[in-house]
Amino acid sequence: MAVEAGFATGMAAEVVEACRERREAEPGRRHLGMSSVGHPCARKTWLGMNAPAGSGTGIDGKLARIFDMGLAVEARMLRDLRLRWKVTDEQAECSDFGGWFRGHADGILRGATPEPMLLEIKSANDAAFRKFRSAGISCRPEYEAQVLLYMHYLGLPRALFAVENKNTQALHFQIVEADPGKAGLLREKALRLLRADTAPPKLKKVIVSGREQDAGDCWWCEWRAGMCPRADDAEEPLCGRCARFVSRFRLMEAGADSPSGLCLLTDSPADRLGSCGSFEPR
Repeated sequence: MAVEAGFATGMAAEVVEACRERREAEPGRRHLGMSSVGHPCARKTWLGMNAPAGSGTGIDGKLARIFDMGLAVEARMLRDLRLRWKVTDEQAECSDFGGWFRGHADGILRGATPEPMLLEIKSANDAAFRKFRSAGISCRPEYEAQVLLYMHYLGLPRALFAVENKNTQALHFQIVEADPGKAGLLREKALRLLRADTAPPKLKKVIVSGREQDAGDCWWCEWRAGMCPRADDAEEPLCGRCARFVSRFRLMEAGADSPSGLCLLTDSPADRLGSCGSFEPR
């Protein structure tokens, strides 16, 4: 039997859509991740904990496959490192504040140095890989924060930050020393974000070719369309900017929980993307 003309062409779209559906069916993360507390935009991090589940734009199939490639690179890196050394404690959990602040380390590398090292593995496109080679892990504050926190909670003196170039498979390794002072400040930042009843300010706009536009990270943010519109903060009639809003973490501290922050006016989860007509600015 002949195959329909154009069948093979449509298969790519089918695969991408299937990946989107799979990703959408996975339960979302509702805690503060140690991999996100260092992100330059505190509002993005805060919305991930307090906005109603499913209220962001979500992840399309193409991006889901990019994330999957990162997992494949991690598995291969672990396999290759084990050709020379020992890797233990894969996905070792680090947790604080009753589990509301947590993350999972890729592993602990043993035998390469006299003391065990944290192992953190990333993949990067060619442009990002060149930045890591020239500027190190500090060019991605969220990665640096993640590594510093994992070392802090696992009691390790240093980390091996391993990056693979997705375009060429070139490798870059960097030793990162523990910094208890910075880790402590990141922990304090996490607690402030957890307890905050007000959405933090947006990233400042940047000037490109003489014109003002959103910061680069905004273009990839799942909250850009609804929960974090272009309007100035003072004009945003959103739940997270209302005086009647209470964060999920503070509800937990009081012995309750909610799928999102709580509206004190209605005594129900704050689930509106826009004004309810009773918005009261802080």
